Amino acid sequence: MPAVRDGRQGVPDAENTGSGAEEAHMTEIDVAQPDDRRPDDPRLVDGVPTCPACGGTARSRRYRVDDYDLYRCVECRTEFLVLRPDGRPHDGHYWDDYKFEAYGNEESRAEYSQRYADVLAESSKYTSTIHRSLDVGCGIGNFASWAVDRGLDAVGAEVDEEAIGAARARGLVVYELEEMASAIEPGSLDLITMWDVIEHLVDPATAVRDLVPLLRPGGLMVLETPDVAFPLRPAAIAVRKVVEPIRYSDVLYFADHRTYFSVAGLRHLLEAEGLDFMTDMAMRSPNAKMRSQFDHMSEGGRGLTMGRLYGPLDRSMNALGMTNKMIVIARRSWDVR
Repeated sequence: MPAVRDGRQGVPDAENTGSGAEEAHMTEIDVAQPDDRRPDDPRLVDGVPTCPACGGTARSRRYRVDDYDLYRCVECRTEFLVLRPDGRPHDGHYWDDYKFEAYGNEESRAEYSQRYADVLAESSKYTSTIHRSLDVGCGIGNFASWAVDRGLDAVGAEVDEEAIGAARARGLVVYELEEMASAIEPGSLDLITMWDVIEHLVDPATAVRDLVPLLRPGGLMVLETPDVAFPLRPAAIAVRKVVEPIRYSDVLYFADHRTYFSVAGLRHLLEAEGLDFMTDMAMRSPNAKMRSQFDHMSEGGRGLTMGRLYGPLDRSMNALGMTNKMIVIARRSWDVR
C-alpha cells in the first residue's frame, strides 16, 4: 500500500529537498532578477520569476532544461521552469507516439488499475459518495475505463486529437477540452482527477480555478504529479553540473514539465482556489510505464544508462520506502455559497 502522509504541512525539510549547504552558498545574485522581455509569461510578476504554486520569491538553481531556467521557491520549495529571454518554447507533444504503448500495454494498465483502486479507497474517506467523475487530461482513457468498469458515470477531457480518438474507440465519453465546460453542468461532479497533468500547465492555478465550480459541495479533486522532494533530484543536478557528459538529470527534469510541486506548494495553490486539503499519498512511478519511457529516450541517445539501471533502482527505492510521486486529495467546501 502507498504511504499516506495525512495533513502534512509547511515547508519540507532540507533532508527531503536537497542540501542545506547548497542553499547556504547561494548569494544575492541567485535571487530572480526583473526581466520585462516576456510580458505574457504568468510566471513573471513585474518581470520577476515568481512561484506558480504560492507566489513566493524564487532563486535560480543555476541549471538549464533545454531553453528554460530552473528556479526554486524559497517559501514552499516548489521548482519551476521559466523560458529564457532568447529561448524557444518547448514544442513537444504531451501525447508523443510512444506514450500510446507506454500507457496502453497490459502491464501498465494492470499497474495503474491497482493505483486507481488505492487512491479511490483513500479518497472515499473524505466524501459521501463518488459516482460522477471527470478525468482531465485523460489520454487514452485508462482511468475513465477503470471507473466505468466499476459502475461510475465517468467521462474524460483531453487536448490531443489522437488520444481522444483512442479513448473514444474504447467506448468512452471524452470531450475536447474546449467543450468540457459547456458539456458538464456546474456542481454536478463528485470527483475530478488529473493524473500527471498539472505539472505540464504554464498556469496551474487558473486551470484549478476553472475546474472547481464543476464539483458539487463536498466533491473531491485528486491530483498526481512528480514530487520535488524526490531525493535523487539534487544529486542528479550536482553530478550534471560537475560532469556534463553524465546526464542523469535528463530523466528527472523535462521541458514539458513546467512545475515540480512540493506538497506545501500544491496545498497552497488548492486552498487559494477554494479547496480544502485532505491528505497526500506517496507513490512511485509505475514500472512498466518508466521502462517504455526510457526505451524511447534511448532511441535519441538520452537515458541509455538509466534505462539499464531502472529495474534495480526501482527495487532499491521500494526497499528503502523512497517515492517520486505524490497524490493530493482536496475537497470543495460543503459550505458553498
